[in-house]
Amino acid sequence: MTGNDGLLQVCYWGRSMNNAVLFIDDEVNILNSIKRVFTDHNFILHTARSAQKGLEIISRNKIAVVSTDRIMLTGYASLDTAIEAINSGEVFRFVVKPWNDKALEETLEDALQRYHI
Repeated sequence: MTGNDGLLQVCYWGRSMNNAVLFIDDEVNILNSIKRVFTDHNFILHTARSAQKGLEIISRNKIAVVSTDRIMLTGYASLDTAIEAINSGEVFRFVVKPWNDKALEETLEDALQRYHI
């Protein structure tokens, strides 16, 4: 559960420490949805409501994948073009809210596989 400082919620579900995932989002409803989507998956789920709290989690844990809101400034008029540009760069994937649960699950599994290569 999250404390008064809004630090984190960690869901272990008896999973391996090698597969730790961190979701950072300032919206509690988003983080609650993430926890519902990933209840039965083979990784440890950390959540944080701010970048500062996320950095605290990273400093204390080995995190394989980080998912966070980011600001993107683009001259592209098309969302598809912007997504293509991001996905072909250094960002692993671009996921739009609201997301498709299955697609998000597959993205996380792919990210964890890439981490272990």
